[in-house]
Amino acid sequence: MESESKERQKHGRVSDAPKKMRNQTHETGKNCVCSRLKCFEKISKSERQTNIKHFNGLSNRDSQNSHLSGLMKVNFIKLRRSRKDQDESDLSNHSYTYNVPIKRVQEESICYKGFIALHSITP
Repeated sequence: MESESKERQKHGRVSDAPKKMRNQTHETGKNCVCSRLKCFEKISKSERQTNIKHFNGLSNRDSQNSHLSGLMKVNFIKLRRSRKDQDESDLSNHSYTYNVPIKRVQEESICYKGFIALHSITP
């Protein structure tokens, strides 16, 4: 007769509670005050609250990260203006746009600081 060891269930542990609380306590940050996109003026307070509520409702950090990566778009650089030599310049191959889903419009573009502040994440 072989004895099989029973493992504890992996959900509901006390050590998992702080992780879950950290994932569900995001609050909208301060206004980014950008003059070009005017992020917090385009997005009403109720829309910001529904976005952060949806973000907090995601089950774990991995699903939150995949949600955030779905809101970012990678764009190839189309035009370069040469101000320095090729050897001296630090050229990037991509630029990024950050979008937020809104009810009245499908998606609204916002700046990097506004994206971070809206989701209350670290850079």
